[in-house]
Amino acid sequence: ESLQDSFPVKFGLCRYHWATGRILQAVTEAESLLPLVDIKQDRGQYMAVHVLLGVGLWHRGESHRALQCLRKVSSCYRADQDAQLFFTYMMDFGVVARLYQALALLSTGRREESVKAARACLALARELNNPYSVGFGFMANFMVALFSGEFQKCIGFADECINFASSRGFPEFVGMAKACKGSARLKTGQRQGSLEMIQEGVEE
Repeated sequence: ESLQDSFPVKFGLCRYHWATGRILQAVTEAESLLPLVDIKQDRGQYMAVHVLLGVGLWHRGESHRALQCLRKVSSCYRADQDAQLFFTYMMDFGVVARLYQALALLSTGRREESVKAARACLALARELNNPYSVGFGFMANFMVALFSGEFQKCIGFADECINFASSRGFPEFVGMAKACKGSARLKTGQRQGSLEMIQEGVEE
């Protein structure tokens, strides 16, 4: 059986482990695929494995290793060639890599670089004119703003995201935005309705 035949199953299993919180299994699966992918043979497979490995490593608290993986993706990603891969993998690798780069940079204390990566994530998503990716772009910005203590900026990006994602039927982005907005409101002393907003976001 060739990798070309088995890769969708292996990648799908890795993504399933990540999405269901089995982060160690997701990382292990992604690492097992690393020796099998070659950027010259299949750019999509190469980026898919490195994105999921980078995401998994960040969730495990291994931000430096995560950055190494994610930078490999963002450095080789070409919007004109690779945007079409969204319809195969249901994610844009350039956007997702920049989102998690922003989070990993912030986790390693590099706030200014993190903010730049978050802005680049949203700019790329808008350039691609891919509504689902724009949701990720907003998420990068309101999460970075929240985690770096820029609470008013978090609220602003979250409001934009809620309006955008609600109009396009993306409840996952609405939920994340409400949870982060409620958290930011609490941090600024706005207790009225903030806990309820967080709860709404969790249940969205």
